Amino acid sequence: MLKGRKPSEFHGFTADLESVAEIIRQWVSDQGRWLSPKFLIGESYGATRAPGLAQLLQDDGMYLNGLMLNGATPFTAAEDSLAHLAIARERHDDIEHHYYPAGHMMYVHEPSRVQQSADLRDFVRRRSGGPA
Repeated sequence: MLKGRKPSEFHGFTADLESVAEIIRQWVSDQGRWLSPKFLIGESYGATRAPGLAQLLQDDGMYLNGLMLNGATPFTAAEDSLAHLAIARERHDDIEHHYYPAGHMMYVHEPSRVQQSADLRDFVRRRSGGPA
């Protein structure tokens, strides 16, 4: 917790996103990483919050190389979240969707977990400008 701040200041969807965005911006600035590739991953419930965080960061001038929504719950949460973002038409081809037999429960199905790991590694490599 930040000194002098009350926990209630961070309650609520928008306040939560704003506080996380502030931490990310501060870390990127402190570490001098503005020119580095940046990825954001939202897992489970975070998959419904990550698109809003990505939009907030973009509105403040921080553009991400990739946004990964891992295990969105319920099943259509990722599509619903993306549909409500102001994503430029020319960026729609950059969006990938992968579905796995285990759904969002990778830990119960080893082949799904292995495939998802490979897909994420490949995505980061391609979006970072590395070899495909």
